Amino acid sequence: MFDKRQNYAIAIGVGLTALVAGAGSAVSMNAHFSCAIVTTSVSGTVALESTVQSDVALDGSYRFRVQSAGHSGSTNFQQGGGFSAMPGSTLALGRIMLGDASAIYDATLEIAADGTTATCTKRIGGRI
Repeated sequence: MFDKRQNYAIAIGVGLTALVAGAGSAVSMNAHFSCAIVTTSVSGTVALESTVQSDVALDGSYRFRVQSAGHSGSTNFQQGGGFSAMPGSTLALGRIMLGDASAIYDATLEIAADGTTATCTKRIGGRI
């Protein structure tokens, strides 16, 4: 049975989780690892960082794509390669800086490891 203090702690934890999820990250979890796309806004630019977090030693590959469509054309960025993650670690895989924080971007991170895949997607548009 939970007492009032435990209920408040649970409510605060759930609230913080929702706040973090809404503050610029997209997360997809798999059996032993998860991917995330973290966005930050700095002086009118947008930074996107792809990460993998693993509970076990993990070797795999990733593909990070960011696409935009605007009035004056479109943009397509791609990064990818192999990685090795230590157990219990979060590893930054790639970072893309975008100059137009008012544009709309679609970001996709695909991670293949341990015979499975995890995919994160995120739409970034206008204000973060």
